[in-house]
Order: sequence, then C-alpha cells, then structure tokens
Amino acid sequence: KRGGDPDRPPWTTEPPPPPPPPPPPPLYTGWTWPPGCCPYYRTSYKRRAKNFTDAGGDGSIYRPLYDEMERRLSLADRALTEASSTAASTGAPTTAKTGATSAAAAAAAAAAAAAAATSS
Repeated sequence: KRGGDPDRPPWTTEPPPPPPPPPPPPLYTGWTWPPGCCPYYRTSYKRRAKNFTDAGGDGSIYRPLYDEMERRLSLADRALTEASSTAASTGAPTTAKTGATSAAAAAAAAAAAAAAATSS
C-alpha cells in the first residue's frame, strides 16, 4: 500500500489542484491630493460632474463601466418589474429612467384600486 493523500488514488494522471491564490494587497488609503489639485466635483466643473459619463462628457469613455455598476447595484429586480407592471395596468406614473413608481403614485394607485374594489 502506498502512502500519500488518502483522498487521491495512488495512481493518477491528473495533476494536483493548484494552490489558492494569495489574498489581494490591502487598499492604500494614505493618498493625498497633490498641491493645487482637488477632486473634480469640488471645482467650477461641479455642474459637469452630474453628467460626467454622458456622451460628449469628459468621462464618456467610462460610460460602459458606469452602466455595468448601475445595473449591478440597482434594486431593479423582480419587485421593480412587478411594480412597473402594476403601475402600467393601473395608470400610475412611473419614472422615466427605471420605470419605478414613486411612493406617492403607488399609494394613490393602491387607494384607487381599493376604492374600485369596494364600490363594485
């Protein structure tokens, strides 16, 4: 009987699994702004910061990254889709960007639906 790893057969053609990757280096938090510099959003360009990644903006090359982050971070899952469908069927207004109903519009739609249900 051969010694070694009891979980692997003694005769195998497969290489051992690779070791786990090393942990990532810690984030560097000691960075300071160079003299005479400040963040983009603190300058006279602040108004442009709201549309930084829009077409023609200084950061338009970052738009695909922005869209991906927005998609991954948004709560636009089943609940949002259902709320949008409900709003569309009840005539409640939705926001242009996400199709989500505002809280007031959702409450008004629910009240109208309840009133219609009790009056029938």
